[in-house]
Formats: sequence, structure tokens, C-alpha cells
Amino acid sequence: MSSLDHRLIPLRILHVLDPADLTTVRAGPTSLLPWLQAQGHAVAMVAIGEAATGEVECLGRRDGWWQWWRSGRRAAITAAGAWGADLVHAHGEAAITPAIELARGLAAQLVVEPVTLAAPTTLRGLRDGGIAAVLLPSEEHRSTLLADPRMPRDRAVVVPAGVDTLVPASRTSDGALVIGTRLRRRADVRTLATAMEHLRASRLAVTVVASLDERLGDPPNGMGWRIVAEGEVLAACDVLVELADSDLPMSHVVDALAAGRPVVCVAAGALPELVQDGRSGVLVPPDDAVALAGALRQLAAADQRATCAAAAFTAARRHDIGLVGEAVVGVYRATIGGSSAGGATTWKRLTTERLRRRTSNRQRTVKT
Repeated sequence: MSSLDHRLIPLRILHVLDPADLTTVRAGPTSLLPWLQAQGHAVAMVAIGEAATGEVECLGRRDGWWQWWRSGRRAAITAAGAWGADLVHAHGEAAITPAIELARGLAAQLVVEPVTLAAPTTLRGLRDGGIAAVLLPSEEHRSTLLADPRMPRDRAVVVPAGVDTLVPASRTSDGALVIGTRLRRRADVRTLATAMEHLRASRLAVTVVASLDERLGDPPNGMGWRIVAEGEVLAACDVLVELADSDLPMSHVVDALAAGRPVVCVAAGALPELVQDGRSGVLVPPDDAVALAGALRQLAAADQRATCAAAAFTAARRHDIGLVGEAVVGVYRATIGGSSAGGATTWKRLTTERLRRRTSNRQRTVKT
């Protein structure tokens, strides 16, 4: 071993993913790949589908199984070998099979990051002996995966999704509770409108700042909502309400937590992993206007919002791309070195003290 610390040696990581993941949200690959490049690591990709690849070098593309099997995978293996890939990282279920083929052709270690474990085909794919580590967003996901007796326990590593947060400027409250929300379904518009009626009936001063999908038309008559662009919602509100239970709005929720805004959201999908019920926000059942009104009534008091703000900061740092990126690189180096990824890096080893003291070097402030 040379005098150069092996931990400082840059890596060359080949990512297999849908390029649409690099443009739709600021979580997962969208934050991880630029962070890796900023740390001096080299990244390239093999694309799934026909979406544009952006600024990441594309070494191959899987567009249809037959063409990929005939020539695409061989061309991708040749290109990745010439590029010098140290490791393959698969993002999402569709990337698992082509990533396994690439890793075998390159004789490289493979890290897999599934989005969901619900599909039986995903669990079967994760049993492949060529996979060195499976990155999972929570302990609940890890327990689900390890319920399969054929799954090696040291393969599952819990690492939350990293987010490059956008933090709005602080806001001075004028006494009224300002609720910010993004509405994408008519059912969510009705739920929030009904909740507002309950709050106003109890003589609570409350206003709504909303980003409304243009397909939904105008907000309900007489509600007095202020419609703004999506990027302006967070800076104008005291509390964020997120009623979506699919198409996870992870980056939007983490932005709110990082800004010290409590979040009221539905107890569905991965949202309970982001928002701690009763601490950084409140979880409510989907389409339940009464429960939503009750949650907002709790957060109407300024002292209650201040208490939630402290917990929100801590919750947001859990997804800081600097901390998450370090954990992922730890997994990379462990697998390349032939040691157990689960033993080398787990999220629990990033202590509370470290979370409190560390902030992302990529965190940005949006001035209003």
C-alpha cells in the first residue's frame, strides 16, 4: 500500500438508470451523481430507455430486450471496460438485470438500489449472487428484504436518499397561519377546502398559498386562496401540507424540513420515513379533512411550530447529500475491497452528534 490514503483515491462508477430520474426530482441520482463528481469521482451511465442523458457520459443504452441482448450489452461492456469502471450501481428495478449483465462482463462489483420491494420479480433479482450490496432507504425496507431466508444479511445496507436541498429565506409571521401546498388531484383540493371550512368555523385565522395543477382549473369559489408558482410556495408559508400519496415529493418535503417548516402529510408511501409524527410534523390519513384540520389546528400556535422546527432541521440533515454521499462511497469502497458492505457502512453509525454538526457543502439558499 502506498503512502496515499486509499480512501482518497477517486473511483469510477458506472450508473445504470433511467435518465428521466436525473430531471424529474432533486433526490436520489439527481443529487448523488453531481455530488460524486464534485468529490473528484468519475461517473458515467448506461441508460434505460430513450430519455436524454444530460451532462452524464452515456456508454450504452438498453431500449428493448432483444436489441440489448444481441449487441447492446456487448457494446456497453466494451465501452465501460475502456472507460475503466471500478463498480456498477443500479438505480431502480428496471436497471437490475442489465446491471447484473454489465457487472459480470466487467468482473466488477455491483451495488443495487431498488425503489420498491413490492414486486416479486424484484426480490428474485436481488437474490443474484453477483450483487455485493443492496441500498435501502429504511430499516423497514431492510426487514422486508431479510424476511427472504435466501438473502444474505450483510448485503442489505440502510442509506436514506440524499437530497440537495433548496432552503428559502426565513419568513416573519403576521399572526395568521399560512398553509403552503401543491395540489395535483381534485380530491386533494376538496379535502383541503373542507379542512379550511372547519378551521374558519373555529375562528382560526388561516390563509392558503397553493401551487395548482393547471388541469384542475380555478380553486373553489370564495376560498380566497393565493395561487403561486411551485417554487414560491415554501417561502410564503408557515406549514407545508403535502397530500400526494404517490409520485413521492421527497425533495419538496425535505426542503420544507430544512427550512424549519413543519409538514402535514398523508401516512402513505415513504412519507412517514421523512416526517416524524408529532415531532417534525403530523401524519394524517388520506382524504380525511377532519384529521387534516385537527393537525393544522395543532400547528396554529407559534410555540408548537417552533418546537417542530428544531425536529424538522434534524430530520432534514438525515437526507443531507453530503452525509448520504459519504455513506454510499463507504459502501463502494467496502465492496471493491471485498469486505462486507453491511459491516463497513450503516446509517446508524452516522451518529446524532455528527448529524447535528454536519451541514451539506452543497446546500443553497434561495433569496426572496
